[in-house]
Amino acid sequence: MGPFHQEPDEISRREIEVNLIGTVIGSRLAVQRMLPRRHGHLVNIASGVGPRAPPGSSVYSATSTASSDSPNPYAWNTRAAASASRSSSPRRSGRR
Repeated sequence: MGPFHQEPDEISRREIEVNLIGTVIGSRLAVQRMLPRRHGHLVNIASGVGPRAPPGSSVYSATSTASSDSPNPYAWNTRAAASASRSSSPRRSGRR
C-alpha cells in the first residue's frame, strides 16, 4: 500500500488476487459443496475500509468493497444451492 500512482503493479496484482480472486474461488468451492445438498450459507467477511479509502490504500479499498459485495451474485446464480448468502463488514454492521 502507498500512494496510488507509486504502487508497483506487482503489489496491486497481489492485493487483487488475494482479496478479490481468493473470495471468488473460495465462494465457488463452497457453492460446489452446497449444490448436491441444495442447502447452505455463504458468508464473506471483509474489511470496513471499503469506500472510505484512507491515504495509500486505493487498490486495497477497491478489493475490499468488491469482495464484501460479492455473495449476492453467487446466490442469485445458484438459488437452488444456497438458502442464504451474506456479506459482512464493519461499515455494514454500523461499527466504525
